[in-house]
Amino acid sequence: MTITDSLLMREERMELAHILAMQVDGARREPPLEAPLLNWFEGDAVVRLLETLARLLADEPLGELSTELADKLKARLDQPPGHDRENILKAVAAIAETYRNSSG
Repeated sequence: MTITDSLLMREERMELAHILAMQVDGARREPPLEAPLLNWFEGDAVVRLLETLARLLADEPLGELSTELADKLKARLDQPPGHDRENILKAVAAIAETYRNSSG
């Protein structure tokens, strides 16, 4: 799905993309924030919003910028609170064992 609209709206998005790209490029030399401004769930919502925007504007610079920012935020978010990789692996192994025992 992409956004289809007037040439004027596309030009507005191109100008916004240019302004935001300059801002992001200029900020690359700045240190990252030490304290997060969002909790994990708010950050995840922003990532989903940026990913949706990227899909809708895939053929435009604003879509590319949205992808870049979503990827960067996703990397900083890491896993949700309470995520325990070992417990997840144990649960998957237990489910696999149950299926193996019930089919044999």
